[in-house]
Amino acid sequence: MAIEIRNALRTHPEVKLSKLLAALELARRADASGTVKMSYRYLAWRLKCHKRTAQRLIKFLVEEACILRKLVTRLAKGRYDWNTYTFLLKFRRNSAHPFNSDRRDKLPFTPLKPGNSALLSLRDEIAQLEKGLRRFPPTPGSEREQACQAELVRLKALLEKGERESSGVPEPAPGDDTP
Repeated sequence: MAIEIRNALRTHPEVKLSKLLAALELARRADASGTVKMSYRYLAWRLKCHKRTAQRLIKFLVEEACILRKLVTRLAKGRYDWNTYTFLLKFRRNSAHPFNSDRRDKLPFTPLKPGNSALLSLRDEIAQLEKGLRRFPPTPGSEREQACQAELVRLKALLEKGERESSGVPEPAPGDDTP
């Protein structure tokens, strides 16, 4: 997960030098949702700087660059838990379900380029969907099964069309039965 956040940070125009290093260190420790718990002392130790410098860096990332949200949790008897930081950048989050539209909302649409990489990713998607159907078989006749089967048919048709285009074979006419 850290790779996606790091890539988004490197393209951010306001984050440079030591602020970028602090943000990258937080991204390195972030979980799949972009949340990380870290103390100022540990961050300062990782950045080889003073604790107050780490506080200033976090303050910049929260208030001026607006790429982090900070949550301070108070415990009993006036003690505090580690600070919790959540990245506000748009980055690709892994989806637990293949039909979840969560990905499309987080990143701008980038169409696949025709070629071997697109065909390979289609093969990967088909393999993952078939694996999911084998491991967690849906109830026969359910909406989930129909959606999975429809998605498989769509992906296989795209793969077949891409293979035909890359091999130079023309598409058959709609009424033509000969291969």
